[in-house]
Amino acid sequence: MVIYDGNTVTAYPHGSEPVVFDTEEAVKIPTGINVPPTGWYYAELGHFLSCIREGKPSPLVPRERILAVLDLLETALEADGSN
Repeated sequence: MVIYDGNTVTAYPHGSEPVVFDTEEAVKIPTGINVPPTGWYYAELGHFLSCIREGKPSPLVPRERILAVLDLLETALEADGSN
């Protein structure tokens, strides 16, 4: 579960301690949804591109998690008939 209280974003991962994210970013990009304008996606893409340039895996997102997300997306596409 993720909660935004107007100042901070707190994630409550199952079986783990809550994680509080600072929403103050150098770059503010409107999201169009019920989260604050954020540069998180900008920073995430920058991190992704740095990993590609350096030819190194991301220390933030393990390979297994990436593969699990891709598997979920593929399953959703197949269920929708859009494969």
